Amino acid sequence: IAMIMGFAVVAAVVPGTVILFKQQQIAQRLVIRTLQVQEQLSTIRSRLQDAETGQRGYLVTRDPVYLQPYFDGRRQLAGDLAALRPMLADNRAQLTAAGQLEQCAAARVERLSVGLDEARAGRFDRAAEIVRVGIGKALMDRCRTIIGTMKAEEGRLLTVRSETLASRSSWLSLWLIASALAVFALAAYATRDARRRARAAIEVGQALLAANRKITVEAESRAT
Repeated sequence: IAMIMGFAVVAAVVPGTVILFKQQQIAQRLVIRTLQVQEQLSTIRSRLQDAETGQRGYLVTRDPVYLQPYFDGRRQLAGDLAALRPMLADNRAQLTAAGQLEQCAAARVERLSVGLDEARAGRFDRAAEIVRVGIGKALMDRCRTIIGTMKAEEGRLLTVRSETLASRSSWLSLWLIASALAVFALAAYATRDARRRARAAIEVGQALLAANRKITVEAESRAT
């Protein structure tokens, strides 16, 4: 019986632990990915701001050294946007928003380039007029809105996924505790059963010894 119970406990504990552990890992990966998406969105916003700052700095100072943030931001922006898509592969709505962000960012960078081309050609008044029209500002505001909406959705997902991770961790802990108690109970039962069998064996042995002595005494009596 103890052996059968032992196999039953093992058959329940091992698969249950593996399943709960995998579920916990999945929940943990989702939480980490959500944090990565939020960080990536912040990086994209920073790239756009760097590009804008570099262009404005050049228009104000006419010093090419101020263009470095513009070139850095523009060069890295495409890679940052491309890296964002795989992180959103399981969320169709966020993928759609990422596509909108790509279009908005491209339009914003293009608008910055138009003004910058005018300035580098020496037509600073024309470049300033392009900035004053406000198309670039509207594009930047739209990009910020898209990023803010996406980050808000990731914040909501982070709350849900963190709660799921906590639940999975709690279930795994409870399962391990229950498994340990089951193993302890089985060990206690096996110990008691072994002692009972040992006492029974001793009692049988003593009974056999007493019977043998009785037979020996009777045999000796008949012989005399």
